[in-house]
Amino acid sequence: MASPVRKPLICSLQAPLKIGVDKNWANFNSGYKVIQVNFPSLITPEVDEIHFKNNYTALLSIKVKFHEQTEAESGKWKTCLKRYKLMPHPHTETGSQSSFVVNNKQLTCDLNNILALKFILQQPSPVWLDFSITDVKLYKNIRVSPETPYQNNLFSKWMKEEENKNDNPKKLDLDVAAISSTMQQMWALTQQISNVKCDTSLGRYEIDGIYDINLLT
Repeated sequence: MASPVRKPLICSLQAPLKIGVDKNWANFNSGYKVIQVNFPSLITPEVDEIHFKNNYTALLSIKVKFHEQTEAESGKWKTCLKRYKLMPHPHTETGSQSSFVVNNKQLTCDLNNILALKFILQQPSPVWLDFSITDVKLYKNIRVSPETPYQNNLFSKWMKEEENKNDNPKKLDLDVAAISSTMQQMWALTQQISNVKCDTSLGRYEIDGIYDINLLT
């Protein structure tokens, strides 16, 4: 039976964008932020799992935009996760820095052939100065067939052969007696050469007690 293997997806996360009320309330904290996720390197991405670490976000909603939408649906975002609770009590620390995994079973639609995602963060409590989610990673599950018995047998055989090679290294066939005899002969020859004395003085540069200038140049 094939077993699933997680494959990380390459994506680009935009900086969190605060959602304001209107221009007259620019400094008002609405308690909402949006993080958009794009897939510049993928044509038809499929997302099965979303991993992230919470940072004082109380509720999470996810919206998705698909490829190949009709003209009426063009540009529209579809909600696939609504107000998923990350902090049971927004005014307390519980769940504020926990790690979460959202899989496709928790979503209202499959994330196949998607164009972009939006994470909508909500923190209604005024207790916390800031909130976000970090370490966001998206994965696709790939089914990998297990190895056949034949492949397993080949691998086991190869491993045993390698172990035998390591346990029984090859020995060099050396004739120790012949090598020793040759070394002794070379030593004796060296001693004979060193005992020969040269009684003749060459006097290469001296002629009758005078140095020849041509020989010195």
